[in-house]
Amino acid sequence: MPSGTTVAKPFYIPMSSAEWGALSPERQHALIAGGKASQQIPTASQVTKPPTEFQSPKAKALLERIAEGNEHIFALQQLWISLELCECAPDARQFGLWFYKHEFEVVSDAFSETAIWLSKLRQKGPEGGGKTHDDKVRYASAVMNGMARAANQVTVNQTFSDGEELPPDWGNLDATEKRKLIAIHKSGCDE
Repeated sequence: MPSGTTVAKPFYIPMSSAEWGALSPERQHALIAGGKASQQIPTASQVTKPPTEFQSPKAKALLERIAEGNEHIFALQQLWISLELCECAPDARQFGLWFYKHEFEVVSDAFSETAIWLSKLRQKGPEGGGKTHDDKVRYASAVMNGMARAANQVTVNQTFSDGEELPPDWGNLDATEKRKLIAIHKSGCDE
C-alpha cells in the first residue's frame, strides 16, 4: 500500500474513526486483509446478540440487505479515496445515506463526475478551486439527485424526451444502462 494512502474503516470493525485513524497503515491493512472472521478484530464494548435463528422471512431479507449494503458502502468508501476527491472520506453514515437513497451505480458514477469536476477546477487553480470537503459532498449529492430525477421522469412518463417508448426490459436495466439510454435519446432530441 502506498505511503500516505488513507484507508476507510470497514463497517465490521467496531472502532471509532479516531481509533481507526490512530492505527498504523500496516495494522489497518492487516485488519482488512484478515476479513470479517479474523480473530484480530477488536471486540466492541457493547454488542447485542441476535437470536440464533430468525424465523421471519422479512427479518432475514432485511439482515441480508443490511449485510450487502455494508459491503457496498465499504466499496464506495474505497472508491472515494481512490479518486482522491478529498483528504478524508465522508463518514460511514454519509455513505449509508447515499447508498440507501440511490442505486450503487448512481453513487459510484456520481463520484466519477465529482472527480471530473474537481479535475477541471484544479486546472484553473491549485487546491481544487478552493472547494471544501462539504462542497465536494454536496456536489456529489447533487449529481446523484440529478441522475435519479432524470431516470424517475423517464420511468413515470414511460417515454424518453424524444418521444420514443422505453424498452420492454427497462425495469431490469441497471442505473448506468438507463442513464446511457436517457443520454442517447436526449442528444437525439437536441439535434
